[in-house]
Amino acid sequence: MRTPIFMSLALVACEDQDEKGEIVCLAVVTPSAIVSVIDIEGETIEDPTIQVRIEGQIEDCDFMTDNEYMCGSDIPGEMTILVDAEGYDAQEIDIDVSEGECGVISEELEVTLEPVICTQEVVPSIRLTVVDDITAEPVADAEAFYVPEGEDWFAPEPCDLYDGTFYCGYERAGNIDITVEAPNYLSYSDRVFVPADECHVITQALEVPLESMLD
Repeated sequence: MRTPIFMSLALVACEDQDEKGEIVCLAVVTPSAIVSVIDIEGETIEDPTIQVRIEGQIEDCDFMTDNEYMCGSDIPGEMTILVDAEGYDAQEIDIDVSEGECGVISEELEVTLEPVICTQEVVPSIRLTVVDDITAEPVADAEAFYVPEGEDWFAPEPCDLYDGTFYCGYERAGNIDITVEAPNYLSYSDRVFVPADECHVITQALEVPLESMLD
């Protein structure tokens, strides 16, 4: 659970009038932007990541209260609000913060994030081709195997071969050990890290050069 900061005093008007009716600026901090985040149903999104980019520098925005975040402190000018949350598409919102007589005029943003919609395709973890390390020509009769981390090294699974390309594992993220063999070539082994996003693994493409034993 986030602890609200007590800079919500920044929402108090930063100016007052003295007995002569002249404006007197109060010593409070005014946020450049006040951001809240909802989903397409209008419901609050819990624990979003909200940042502000000013002149290339990115800083986290501070949680205030009631789903409000404070971005920047009395900083005028152009800046970008970055909003993200697990399971939702991220957004970037460009704003231009104006200056008043006693500081900035806070931009108030209610950002609506849309959920990530995943496709039904099954994505391969590794896509590899096998070539001769000298000629760079495809190696005939090659075989490739893979073992996801934590599984039995002595029971590797064969990669599927289609049109000269091997596909090793489907929707398997994390570390995967691969082994490639071919007649008259030294075997090749490597460990490949396969990342994933909210929907699928991100296929890692490899070209494996095999060293001939006949040279």
